[in-house]
Amino acid sequence: MSREFDTLDQFTGTLEMSITEAVSLALSHNRNIDSAYRDRVMQKFNLRRDLTKVHPDLEITLGADGSIIDETTDYRSGDTPDARTTIRSAGTFAETRVTQTQPAGAELSFVWESRA
Repeated sequence: MSREFDTLDQFTGTLEMSITEAVSLALSHNRNIDSAYRDRVMQKFNLRRDLTKVHPDLEITLGADGSIIDETTDYRSGDTPDARTTIRSAGTFAETRVTQTQPAGAELSFVWESRA
C-alpha cells in the first residue's frame, strides 16, 4: 500500500483498501478533529482545576501538653522536715479546622477544639 510514484503516468492500476483503512486515512490528518480533541482535554483540565477551589481545606492537629499548676514549699524548723507540694496537669488535645474560600473571595472557617 505504500508504493511511491514519481509521476501520475506510472500509476495505472487501482489501489484497493478496506473501509477501515479509507476512514483512517481520511481522518488521520484532520485538523478540526485534532483541535476539538485538544479543546476537550483542556476543558477537562480546567474543570478539575476549578473543582479544587470548591473543596474545603481540612487541617487536624493532635498533641499532648503538660504543665505545673501549683508548687509550694514549706520549711519548718523543729521535728517536722520540710514539705514540698507540686500539682501537675497533663492532657491531650485535638483541633480540627475547616476552611473554605468562596468564589467571591470570602473565607469561611470552622474550628473545633477538644481538650482532655
